[in-house]
Amino acid sequence: MSDDHTVLCALFTELPSESQGILQSLIEEQDVKQWTLFAPTDDAFTAIEDELGILTEEEIGRIALFHIIGGGGAERDDVPDNFVSYEQLECTKIYQMLSGDNSRTKCVKDGDTDLLEKFQKGGGNKKNGNLPRIIDADIRGCNGIVYQFD
Repeated sequence: MSDDHTVLCALFTELPSESQGILQSLIEEQDVKQWTLFAPTDDAFTAIEDELGILTEEEIGRIALFHIIGGGGAERDDVPDNFVSYEQLECTKIYQMLSGDNSRTKCVKDGDTDLLEKFQKGGGNKKNGNLPRIIDADIRGCNGIVYQFD
């Protein structure tokens, strides 16, 4: 990750033990070698700074796990190793995240360019009135793929 993701990195390094256990057991149970991570920038976290400040450790852990595509369920059978490229992100498709919550891909045609823009939304975004747009996609990491959000 980059210097634009220090808040997200801190969330993962400071996960409460319950969330660390969930992440570790899922890695072991599924033998997952590749991950898909949705990575909000520090600016995105700054926009919801007030809301983050009142969350419990457990809620923060759940939010961190929500940013990784998880396993299990019919929605995931077609994607091995929890790895989803930008091209594979289907409009209106629901993905189960490691937190157990669902996230939906939303697509909107840009009026100026006629290109399809993709957004990834979850319950927290709806509460805050945010629609996180993917601003950089298919960033290869050592063991997966990263999407950067505004």
